[in-house]
Amino acid sequence: MVRHLFDAGLRLHMFRGRVDGMPPEVTDEFDVVLDDLDTLIRDSGMAMLTLTRVRRDEGGRRGSRRSPS
Repeated sequence: MVRHLFDAGLRLHMFRGRVDGMPPEVTDEFDVVLDDLDTLIRDSGMAMLTLTRVRRDEGGRRGSRRSPS
C-alpha cells in the first residue's frame, strides 16, 4: 500500500512540474493535495516501521502475547 501511495505521489509531483499556466487556485489546491499525500505516505511508512519493530521485539511470534513476568 505504501509503495502504491509513493508511486502515485511521484507521478502527481511529476505532473505538477510539467503543467504550466494553471490558475493559481488550481495550483494552490493541487499543492494541498500533494502535501496531504506526502503526509499520508510518511505516516503509513512510520506505522509499518513500528509494526515491524514490535514484531521483532516479540520474536516474530504471531498472535501470541507476552505473559507478565
